[in-house]
Amino acid sequence: ESGCGKSTLGKTMMMLEKATGGQVLFNYGGEFRDITKFNAKEMFDFRKKVQMVFQDPYSSLNPKMNVLQNITFGLTANQVPRDEACRRAYRYLDAVGMQKSFLNKYPNSLSGGQRQRVAVARALAMEPKIILADEPVSALDKSVQAQVLNLFHDLQKEFGISIIFISHDLSV
Repeated sequence: ESGCGKSTLGKTMMMLEKATGGQVLFNYGGEFRDITKFNAKEMFDFRKKVQMVFQDPYSSLNPKMNVLQNITFGLTANQVPRDEACRRAYRYLDAVGMQKSFLNKYPNSLSGGQRQRVAVARALAMEPKIILADEPVSALDKSVQAQVLNLFHDLQKEFGISIIFISHDLSV
């Protein structure tokens, strides 16, 4: 149901919100550890391995950055050299079915489906083990929803990543 805490659970799993109880366990170095007890280095490593794609692709992208900057920002913040960050941006933008001609466009000039594809490319660029997708298609029309869900399925097979879907729509 709406309002039952699905998104809160996802944000808690990503340490974007603090848990009020319980544990969030993650396989870190071969053992399951509570991420709420990670030190700074462990949290840094965790955040590279687990990425999130949010419900609203427009508010999750920086409107003052073009597509290339949105995709490479997290990489350069994690000391990935600029040329490698750009290489990954090209690779994953292509993987989500968008041409390089979109790299200089800004989020406000993209459709909802294109914005969500950029958000997915940004998550993939970190080369995570897990993507947490919080209602990733609810802001999109039905035909685009199917395209994005098929995209997630294809990416899961191609890159061998796990994708956790948070959704109240059981048909997703």
